[in-house]
Amino acid sequence: LPLPAHRIDLLRHFRAVTDTQGIRGEGTETLGMLATLGLLAVVIALLVPRVRPAGEALERLRAHGTMAVVMILCSTIAGFGGILAVLGFGMLRAWNRASIVIAFSALCGVAVILELLWARLRPRLPARPRFLVPATAVLLSGGLVLAATFDQTGDQFLPDYPRTAQQWDRDGRYFADLEARYGTGTSVFQLPVTSFPENGAVGAMPDYDHLRGYLHSDLAWSYGGVKGGPAQWQQVAFADGVEAALPRLVAAGFDALYVNRAAYPDRGAEIESAIVSVTGPQVPAVDEAGELATYDLRAYGERLRSEGAVPDRDEVLHPVHVETGEGFYAPEELDGERFQWAGSLAEAQIIVPLSQPTRVRLTGEVRLPTADGMLRVTVDGVDSYFVAVDHVVDLDMPLTLAPGATSLGFATNSDAAVVEGDGRDLRQQVVALRVTKTG
Repeated sequence: LPLPAHRIDLLRHFRAVTDTQGIRGEGTETLGMLATLGLLAVVIALLVPRVRPAGEALERLRAHGTMAVVMILCSTIAGFGGILAVLGFGMLRAWNRASIVIAFSALCGVAVILELLWARLRPRLPARPRFLVPATAVLLSGGLVLAATFDQTGDQFLPDYPRTAQQWDRDGRYFADLEARYGTGTSVFQLPVTSFPENGAVGAMPDYDHLRGYLHSDLAWSYGGVKGGPAQWQQVAFADGVEAALPRLVAAGFDALYVNRAAYPDRGAEIESAIVSVTGPQVPAVDEAGELATYDLRAYGERLRSEGAVPDRDEVLHPVHVETGEGFYAPEELDGERFQWAGSLAEAQIIVPLSQPTRVRLTGEVRLPTADGMLRVTVDGVDSYFVAVDHVVDLDMPLTLAPGATSLGFATNSDAAVVEGDGRDLRQQVVALRVTKTG
C-alpha cells in the first residue's frame, strides 16, 4: 500500500480508504511502487507452468516468488502463523515484520528484470563515444532512485531539527546542573518506573525517554535494567505507593528522585505532593520546560539513618516477588493501573530469595469476562477454587513458601473478552498481583 501521506492524491486517498478496515498494520510496511511491481513479477513467474525448461532468469524469479508467497501465507491474518500459534508455537509472533523479507524478494525480482532489460538495451547503444554506455547506466539507475525516493518519502519524514536542537541544549544545561549539584556517580531514581526494553509510552512520555539523563551526565540513573533481571525490585518497591517506596530508595543507595511530569495526567502534582509529604518541604530542581523535576533525598536519608528506620538493603534489592510466565501477555497500564491479560491457563513463579521458609501473603485481583466465572489458583501443586462475584475474584492467600521458586498457576473457565482489533485470547485480567513478606 502507498504511504499514508503520499505525494500523489489518488494514492493517498487509496491508502486512507484501506485504513478504515478493522485490523490494520503499523503503517510503515509499504513496499513502494517499484517493489510492488517486483512482487507481482516474482509471483507471476512462480505461476508460469513448467511446460519446458526455463531460463536462468525465470528460475531466479521463481525462487524469489516462492520466498515471497511463503512469507505472505505465514504472515497474513489467519494464515499459517495463526495455525502455528494454535499448535503451540505462539512465541513465533510479530509476523508483520515479514514485510522486510517480502520486500527483499520483491526488490531481488526488480534486479533480475533490470538485468534482463539492460542485457537487451546495451547491444543497441552506439560503441562511440565510450562514455555513452556507463553514462546511460548511471542515468537510468539515477532515474529509478529518484522515482523510488519520490514514491516512498514525504515531508513527514523530516525531523523538526530546530526543536530537537533546542531540547538537546535545554537537557544539557539541566543535567549538567544536576551533576554539579549532586556529584558525578550519584544514584538518581527515575519515575515513573518503566521496563526496558519496549515498555511503551507512559502518558505523554515516549518510550526510552528516561535515557536523556545518560546522554548528558555521568550520574547513575535507575532506568535501563533489562526485564526480568536485577531491576525487578523497582516495581516491587513501588507496589504500595511512593510513600512506602522512599525509605526503600534510601536503603538502595539513591540520593535523588527524578520525576518526568509528562508521564502523569496531572503533570506529577499528586506524586510530587506525596514525595514532599514524606521528605519534608523542598523546592525541586526543574528544567526550563517545567517537564522534569528532581528531589533531593540526602537530608531525608540522613534523618532515616539517625532514627534507625532504613529498611534492610538486601530485602529491598532482592524482594519476594512474582514473575509471570507462559500464558500471560505483556504488562499493560491504563489510568495508572498495571495489569496483565492471560488466556485460560497461565503460569507464574513466586521467587523467595532467602535461605529459609518464609510466610507471605499473595494478593491481587483477577477480573473475568464471565460474571460468575470459576478461577483455580494452584500454588506448588495445591489447588484453591474461587467463583467471581460480578466478574471479580479478590485474592488474599496466606502462604508459607520454601526458598527459591514456587510454581503458581491460574486457570479459568471464563469466556474470552471481545476487544475490537485485538486477536488475543483474553480470559483473565490479573491486576496488582503481588506477594508480601509477613514473617
